[in-house]
Amino acid sequence: MSITRLQGIFPVFKPRGITSSQLLEVIKIKLNKENTSDTPVKMGHGGTLDINATGVLVVGINDGCSKLPAFLGGSKVYHSSCVFGRATDSYNKEGKTIMEKSFDHITLSDINSFSTAMKGQVLQKPPPFSALKFQGKRLSDLAREGTAVDPNPRLVNCYDFKVIEFVLPKLTFELSCSKGFYVRSLVHDLGLALDSCAYLDELERIRQGPFETDHCLMEEDCTVSGIKQKILDMWQSTEEYLDCQMTMYRSLNASKNQSQFPVKHKHGGSNKIGKKQSHKWEFVK
Repeated sequence: MSITRLQGIFPVFKPRGITSSQLLEVIKIKLNKENTSDTPVKMGHGGTLDINATGVLVVGINDGCSKLPAFLGGSKVYHSSCVFGRATDSYNKEGKTIMEKSFDHITLSDINSFSTAMKGQVLQKPPPFSALKFQGKRLSDLAREGTAVDPNPRLVNCYDFKVIEFVLPKLTFELSCSKGFYVRSLVHDLGLALDSCAYLDELERIRQGPFETDHCLMEEDCTVSGIKQKILDMWQSTEEYLDCQMTMYRSLNASKNQSQFPVKHKHGGSNKIGKKQSHKWEFVK
């Protein structure tokens, strides 16, 4: 089969220990072995996950890649856990310890008060180890080189924060948030706000757009036939989500009489404008 005929959006479960881009490369190699065309498959994702995070990774294949900006800008839901009493330079358990502090005084009431204050639009400072760039280099690369960069805080949204389980020193919670939100930063700030410290222990994206964990293909199931069937199974919910995103954007920008949708490439920054026509996101050059 010509892989170029395979087009659309589908969710893949990203396992721990591999980057989002590496996972796509593994899938592309597998698909190209089934490809009868000279044109290699094109793939992109709708929002990266940290190497040790797991969960829903929205993937676009061939022309489906043009729809990914709508997922980059959408909300996500995470199931996470953190541990109080230790902070690291990367804000997760793999990092170097930079602080240790008592945690026995922390109560569920304290956590609920913090979560209430966090809901809505907030200014959040990204972690030192992140994919964000400063003067053309990733913050994570600069941090590994020993170059200290104090990233500017960014406006993000926390839509909901639910405590799932709280047994000191561990807290398990579910978080719904906007694009650009760092759960690691939330955990770090939570520890400091409660006169202690904390690091992110586990992170799983359980929903992005219309896709939930149960909808995801595992890497071994990402064959031509497997992906084709998943795209067909999720087609209606995907189109409804894209329609909803466009309606929301047009509503927010009605006062400016804008009908075009500004989009960003999966690797960030682009001035190109995309607009939806006949259920397809098209780029206007």
